[in-house]
Amino acid sequence: MFGTESLCGDWNGDLLIVAEHFAPDHVIDDRLAAGKADPYSHDPTFFTNQRIAELLTKNNRIARIDGSSNTTCGALYISACFFLRVGVGASTRLPRGWKKGSHQVFDFVLSYMPNLKKIACLGQLSFNFVLDRYSLSTDWKTTRDSRNAIKINDNNLGRNFSIYAHSHPGVLGTNMRLPKASKEDRIAAINEDWRVMLQLKSVSTARATSILRRPAVKTATVADAITLDHEARGRRRLAMTADGGLDFLLDLPRPANLNDGDALQLEDGRLVLVRAAEEELVEVTAATPLRLAKIAWHLGNRHTPAEVTDEAIYVAPDHVLVEMVRGLGGATRVVRRPFQPETGAYSGHDHAHE
Repeated sequence: MFGTESLCGDWNGDLLIVAEHFAPDHVIDDRLAAGKADPYSHDPTFFTNQRIAELLTKNNRIARIDGSSNTTCGALYISACFFLRVGVGASTRLPRGWKKGSHQVFDFVLSYMPNLKKIACLGQLSFNFVLDRYSLSTDWKTTRDSRNAIKINDNNLGRNFSIYAHSHPGVLGTNMRLPKASKEDRIAAINEDWRVMLQLKSVSTARATSILRRPAVKTATVADAITLDHEARGRRRLAMTADGGLDFLLDLPRPANLNDGDALQLEDGRLVLVRAAEEELVEVTAATPLRLAKIAWHLGNRHTPAEVTDEAIYVAPDHVLVEMVRGLGGATRVVRRPFQPETGAYSGHDHAHE
């Protein structure tokens, strides 16, 4: 019924995720014109989808971004507006009369989710849409900030639901969660919103407040290990679960670049060994060192995170960069390896212990 079911399509789950809308009609037209086999499926590169998968997985509901766990993740992901937006660019709008028809679809969804207990409304529009269904009205922001559920007794279905107000997990919604806070604190707030909704235990009071660089790490004090991609290895504050199950709060004074083999030091002296996760990267090579140096200059001019080795440069996948590199006489191929991009020359020293 919903394109987003390809990410979270567990009709037997206890959680219903209600986003605002799916996509403009021209996006689906473009996919059809391109011959895409499943034009309504979710886009795994879309930040909102990545965040929803991450939020569920952090709360012990495995939601793989490729959709391979969509029927077992415990959640169904739908849109308040069942219909496609119309128009192009910033002028897109919801079709006239969308709410009445969408409420009928919403009722159908509720009736076919026998284990439903919680409804997560992502954004003000979806929150108001769900409350309208029950002839209720309350302030979305106040409800969101309180992290309290609105209890609903659906007499037609003879069942009770808890409705939660959330920020939309996309870029704009995340930025508005705590407008004056850092990006890390905004993300942490949304993570906590979901943890409270799913009623998991609070994050362990264990805090990782400093870093040991690889030469100083003693294996005798390593309590667990954690595998992180390059973005996560640059975070300052984040609730984490190590590979062996140890929960802790990363709480550094400032962001720092973690390398493979470094360790996070907990306040009680235990260490969590950092492993660099393999990532899909583009390997850039050239016939001569001079040509590779010229390509490196152009990549640097675009402020592209890059890892430089004697024989190659590694960057995140980006078709525009690939075309540029080939135009400059370089060669590219997709590889999987840990990513350790260069830090800025003026980035300063972090607080790690050498």
